[in-house]
Amino acid sequence: MTRQQKQDRQYSHLANNTTKYQLELLADPSSDSQTYQNALKVLGRQLAQSIVEKLGSVEPRDITLAVTAEDADYLARGFIEKYEQKLGKKVFLACFWNDHRIEDKSKKSIAPVVNEYLQPGFESNHTLVVIKSIISGSCVVRSNILSLYQRMSPDNIFIAAPVMHIDAESKLSADFPVEFLSKFSFTWFAKDSLKEGDGTVLPGVGGQVYERLGLHGKPHETHLMPNEVRTRIIAS
Repeated sequence: MTRQQKQDRQYSHLANNTTKYQLELLADPSSDSQTYQNALKVLGRQLAQSIVEKLGSVEPRDITLAVTAEDADYLARGFIEKYEQKLGKKVFLACFWNDHRIEDKSKKSIAPVVNEYLQPGFESNHTLVVIKSIISGSCVVRSNILSLYQRMSPDNIFIAAPVMHIDAESKLSADFPVEFLSKFSFTWFAKDSLKEGDGTVLPGVGGQVYERLGLHGKPHETHLMPNEVRTRIIAS
């Protein structure tokens, strides 16, 4: 990270030395795809620990985890491992293939769901966790919440990411009716305020997640099938 990026980065009280080191690995352009994947797994585990602590004295419960396809095998895998190990409860997966792009007419960023995998039983849970490697705006998280909301009617919605843009929380909140907002709880380790001309957050997670993970394009374009989805389909 440049000195300016370090000065503009804001850490939450949840960010310990391990967390900060993993975030630096993500931001470092020299980190190879294996290092990048492993860093996201570690951060996924730490996000799970933070959610568990937020639940506090609430009786341990099964939850539904919403994730984009590119994050399923790394960030979400770490989260699932930690949550299930810590509480002995089950994480039901809702995986989305989003077409994140700029709409031609409005010039607004949109992320319609092109495909989805919903693990049977997901709708029975009252807690929804929406996890993403970085939340820059609101379109992907908004699309995924709306895709699930009418089908499971959650009491609590935890929105979790290692990194968020400083305006992302307010933008996301503004996209929902007031009755939604009392259910929202945000969990993050770092917030950044700088953006490049194309909207990439700096230092964020070091650029485009697809490329940094070693993927060859957007998951819906390359027909990526995450292992987290494949193993559930085989087991069903």
